[in-house]
Amino acid sequence: MSADPKKAECLLCKVSISRGGVGRRATTTNMVTHLKGKHEKEFKSYEERKSALAKSTTGTPASSSKQLTLEQAFNPVKFWDIEDKRAMKLHYAVAEMIAVDNLPISHVENEGFRRVMAKTQPHYQVH
Repeated sequence: MSADPKKAECLLCKVSISRGGVGRRATTTNMVTHLKGKHEKEFKSYEERKSALAKSTTGTPASSSKQLTLEQAFNPVKFWDIEDKRAMKLHYAVAEMIAVDNLPISHVENEGFRRVMAKTQPHYQVH
């Protein structure tokens, strides 16, 4: 990590790269440009992961409406298969919650429920 908060260090070649600012003003644009120009293989991997993550979280191909963090781009969430043993346990738990609390089945479509599930078990995809 760079001592200057306005700089970031490329972990691949140790070059110092401007972040454009500090805190909320900092961006990843220069690092992505650096990856594209100097580390083509890693850049392609970054683009593939970014696209896969955007598609897995929205169900549609990637759009430029929201920029991913580097952590999200390099560590995309892989959802469990619908018939995975762990997913099945959660399917039953959700069904039990709906029955016990007398909730409509559409409750699982609510944004609040989806956010809780994404935070507590990011590998589980609500169907």
